[in-house]
Amino acid sequence: MMVPGIVGRLLARAVAERMLVVAGLIVAILSLENVQRLTTDLQQTNNAIPLLGRLSLLLVPEHLSAAIPVALLLGVALTVRKLAMDGEWQVFAGAGLSRRRLLIPLLVVATIAGGVQLVLRMEIRPAGERALDALYGAIRTGAHGIPLPIGEPVAIAPDTTLFVTRVDRSPGRRPVLAEVMVTQSDTVFSAPIAKIVRSGDGTIAIDLRDGTAVTRPADGPVRTVSFASLRLSGSPEMIGMVGQDFRQALDRRDTAGLVALVRDGAPDARAAATAALAMRIDSALFCLIIPLFGIALGHPGRRRSSAIGIGLGIVLIVAHLKSAAFVEDHFAAHAALAAAAHVVGWLALGLATLWLERRFGEGFVERAAARVVRVRRARPLGDRRPRGVRRWAYVLLGFHRVAAWPPRAAANSDLPIGRAAISGR
Repeated sequence: MMVPGIVGRLLARAVAERMLVVAGLIVAILSLENVQRLTTDLQQTNNAIPLLGRLSLLLVPEHLSAAIPVALLLGVALTVRKLAMDGEWQVFAGAGLSRRRLLIPLLVVATIAGGVQLVLRMEIRPAGERALDALYGAIRTGAHGIPLPIGEPVAIAPDTTLFVTRVDRSPGRRPVLAEVMVTQSDTVFSAPIAKIVRSGDGTIAIDLRDGTAVTRPADGPVRTVSFASLRLSGSPEMIGMVGQDFRQALDRRDTAGLVALVRDGAPDARAAATAALAMRIDSALFCLIIPLFGIALGHPGRRRSSAIGIGLGIVLIVAHLKSAAFVEDHFAAHAALAAAAHVVGWLALGLATLWLERRFGEGFVERAAARVVRVRRARPLGDRRPRGVRRWAYVLLGFHRVAAWPPRAAANSDLPIGRAAISGR
């Protein structure tokens, strides 16, 4: 006799292991995707490799919060799929373990994942965003090197353009700009060296040393003036900095900051902060709904090995992210009610998916897709779409079981040997 507690622990362990592997892979892929952009931002800094590591580490909370829902879905779906293809899922059913009993360990793992997601969204991710802004602010002020593009013109004012040929990195001294040229209206300033000073608000001051100014008025001869020192100011475009609109400012607030804004902020800010809080909680509660999709969509069905159900589950995860962003943007005035309706709607969809599995059998998505493909291949081109759409409508609305669909006419190879021999004669 199988002990339910042992089965539950084994099931939870298998889901957790697959979930951790998938989450690690997703975080690694997202981190590698940002390496090229971060490297471009840091190419003029003095210590690019350590800064790249710090920036990548500060982005891990954001990547992990995006990876948890997908990792949880794949952990549940892949575990159910393996058990089903090995025949162990049917053994559990034959031993008297109900679907509800098998769902409990999956919900335990989902609860832990939801708690991690809540801590990430409420505390760790906002702290990472603030640390990321502070590090980029230090790069902007030149604390880690000269943060200007080299070898291309940079507009530092509406009528002023800066061009730096190279950076002199002599040992024992701070890097300085070399072979600098500044164009301002009808005057060109050039100097062999220049020093740069930047402030956190984006203004820049360039000290040209031992340079020459060439002016050519429209109605006069060219005039040349030498100078020992000349300072020009401007505001060039920042490198690698994200925008600072109100929505992004909310992403940098932790729980205490959002609660303070809800309590003391202006009406619009209060509504936006309430929506941000509600949708962060929504992202954690959605983790409790994911096992419903994982069980129903992970089972491939009998004698099938396709992964259409798992692909559909990933589409549902993306749809949840899009719908959550839509609710936060358009229903901020009624954030609590909209977030509750959003959670209830996805819970209803998860329960409906389980109901469809009970009605049409395990692997109903794969069977339905296979029958639609078979009908499309068997019928003429002009007659394919109505029949395929009608059969999908039967599945979704529950008018007919998949098994009740009229079977395709069997060919001789599909008939038993005796009947095939008779038809051959």
